[in-house]
Amino acid sequence: MLCRCCWPLVRELKYWRVATNKSDGRHWPYPGPRTMTQCEAQELKFRCDPEYATAHSCPVLRTRHDMQRESCWSVAEKVEMIDTCFQGWICPPIYVINHLELTEVAPDGEDHVFDGAHKLEAVFEFMAGKFPLKATPTSCAEIKEHTGKLFEVLPLALKTKIRKYRFVINVIDDETAHDISEPKFGVFTYILFFRTV
Repeated sequence: MLCRCCWPLVRELKYWRVATNKSDGRHWPYPGPRTMTQCEAQELKFRCDPEYATAHSCPVLRTRHDMQRESCWSVAEKVEMIDTCFQGWICPPIYVINHLELTEVAPDGEDHVFDGAHKLEAVFEFMAGKFPLKATPTSCAEIKEHTGKLFEVLPLALKTKIRKYRFVINVIDDETAHDISEPKFGVFTYILFFRTV
């Protein structure tokens, strides 16, 4: 099921080059200046660790950096994201800028999230046991059944739903992201006028 928040993006899809998994499951190097790919939550969480990213020759994922505001989601909002994962709904894409500047810490570059950090962090934090499930009248059956529980004590089937939840990732290279004359890009316009988180 496609979340209705995604519909404003449908007209943009033709401007993204879809990345297919390579034989080893990797998505990089990205095939163009605007790449659409999918990544499982567990893989993205691991990529936040520079040692993991270096060992797997992939860009380090940074959810918080200079262009990002501070995290402001409540626990209730984070649980709503977990509800989305349990129900298999598609959330709006995560936008990242691929920085190719190589450093000792990130020898394969970095991916900086500029839209969607709250969604990623809600899942990462839940997997790390930082907050329990808390049911509301509109919560899915899984949350109502396991309200008050942390990730580590959930049944394996529910853990797998979280770990394997696939985020749509739109990757923009650094040059394209900062080229205000780039026609048909539209992402920054979308972020500024249609998004609040």
